[in-house]
Amino acid sequence: MKHLIKKAIKKFVSCLPCWTLMNYIVLESVPDCSDNTKAVFDEMVRRKVNQKYKLVWLIQNPNHKIKGIRNVRCVLTKNPFKNWYIFNAKCLISCNQKIQTSRNGQYSLYLGHGMPIKALRQAAPKTPETITNWLAMSEKMAEVFSYEFNMPIESGVLLGYPRNDEFYKTRVDLHKIFSVEFNKAIVWYPTFRQNHGGISASDSNIALPIIHDPQKAIELNDFAERHKLLIVLKPHFAQDIQCLLDLKLPYIRFINDEFLFKNKLSSYQLVNACDALLTDYSSVYFDFLLSNRPIGLTWEDYGEYAKRPGFAIDMEQYMVGGEKIYTLGDLKLFLRKVSCDVDDLKGQRNEVLAEVHKHRDGQSAERVVEHILHSLDR
Repeated sequence: MKHLIKKAIKKFVSCLPCWTLMNYIVLESVPDCSDNTKAVFDEMVRRKVNQKYKLVWLIQNPNHKIKGIRNVRCVLTKNPFKNWYIFNAKCLISCNQKIQTSRNGQYSLYLGHGMPIKALRQAAPKTPETITNWLAMSEKMAEVFSYEFNMPIESGVLLGYPRNDEFYKTRVDLHKIFSVEFNKAIVWYPTFRQNHGGISASDSNIALPIIHDPQKAIELNDFAERHKLLIVLKPHFAQDIQCLLDLKLPYIRFINDEFLFKNKLSSYQLVNACDALLTDYSSVYFDFLLSNRPIGLTWEDYGEYAKRPGFAIDMEQYMVGGEKIYTLGDLKLFLRKVSCDVDDLKGQRNEVLAEVHKHRDGQSAERVVEHILHSLDR
């Protein structure tokens, strides 16, 4: 019964004349106020879009409200009143929940939160046709994104990811944040494992690659301390790594979204502040190509991921820019190269870069906002 009532209300609201739409732009991201959406929001504020439009953030944590900016409001996602903004907004911008239009005259842009490496098509729900446009980084990546997320290719706009503009900005000094002496910083963004109920469930049975054994984690920390290397590791929130957290390793710092929020850092400000990247089957690999810095790929459970869920791209073609790491010894070798400024795969990375990123100028947020405003003026 509730479903029928909700459907009837939605149908009624969709028939309202477009002139009743209000100057609201609704914004969504996970985590709150982050990712591509936050970069778009910052550009809108810079261009004083909020003088004409009320910018409405949908947030989950009441402590994450944006304050001190005119004509900006944060609404909790559990607050039913959020639907009033969504139904009446002229523009809906999302990068996780895919907020769709429900009325004539509305414009919806799905920014996404990463180009897929793992196969998603069989598990990902078809994107509603009421998403007006979706964002991609290049022609080739648009083809992959369209297929894996069941999106019509003609709706894609090749404007680049706004969050990647960070690679063209001044780097944050991590010495002011971490209280240890180090010469190089390595950011480690592993994809999720041990999440067998998720869209990209795999057969991997480890929480973290390489250092799932606490003794190996201690050995890596000692190695990093000797070579004055800081490893900043952001595990997926679903992983159970308490046995590693209890070690309190000074040169392997485990962080989370709350750490970023407290230090007023975006995820990509942190990534850009580091001298190298460690990851695996994560889209951050594509993004970090823009930095022209070394990438290490922990390949320990590659076989499990290849079986399930499988991969969306030709891994041999696209992942040649990262040094494959299977063991702790491999990881130490990669880190030693980073400490000595040895970069063996720079040429291979640049070849992939040219195919993955159409725009390499740090102006993607400007392009996206210009596209949004043009769409609203039609």
